[in-house]
Amino acid sequence: MSRMLRGLQWALIGLGLVLIGVFIASLVHRALGSRMAMRDFETAREAARAAPPPLPTAEPGPTRALPVALPVDTTLWAQGRIEKYRESLNHDFAAPLAILRIPKIGLEVPVLDGTDDLTLNRAV
Repeated sequence: MSRMLRGLQWALIGLGLVLIGVFIASLVHRALGSRMAMRDFETAREAARAAPPPLPTAEPGPTRALPVALPVDTTLWAQGRIEKYRESLNHDFAAPLAILRIPKIGLEVPVLDGTDDLTLNRAV
């Protein structure tokens, strides 16, 4: 009985470490995506100041691909999860609409259009 409990204990410790790793990877991925979106916003804002205002069009704004993700060990993932992860890496985002800055709490995040999980992981 104690041998089985010891095995369960190690399995739960391993699961806890994996979950902590996933959490840290998501924080890093969010920070990198947010930083890239803010850089795109600043670039678009500087370009808008230098150029005359464009005529209105029905086409969406410029898009960009996500930066290359950190290497992730997917050997324990389900096939569906791996496919969704790869799909998220190929997703294009429009340039941010604005940047929300609250200096008192040290917050600086891009504002993107949309409310899906992928968008909300990278911006507000």
